[in-house]
Amino acid sequence: MKLPKHHYIPVFYLKQWAKDGRVTAFRRLHDKVVATTKPPTHTGYVRGLYWLEGAEPSLANRIETLLMGRIDNNAAIAHQTRLQR
Repeated sequence: MKLPKHHYIPVFYLKQWAKDGRVTAFRRLHDKVVATTKPPTHTGYVRGLYWLEGAEPSLANRIETLLMGRIDNNAAIAHQTRLQR
């Protein structure tokens, strides 16, 4: 089973820097820094970051769905409110 993407940089936050729907992402490749462009949903994540190892699959993603999802939703609302000032 492929673990789900868990963003440590929320997608709503990355979107503000997107041009034509893409952001610049940097990574290290053999002692060089390489820049690529990609959609905000395709960067700033680790697969299974909040996955509960050893839990049954129906419960293993609960931290992401119940906790982090709520935090990100409230943060997105606060972020939009702040930008509108």
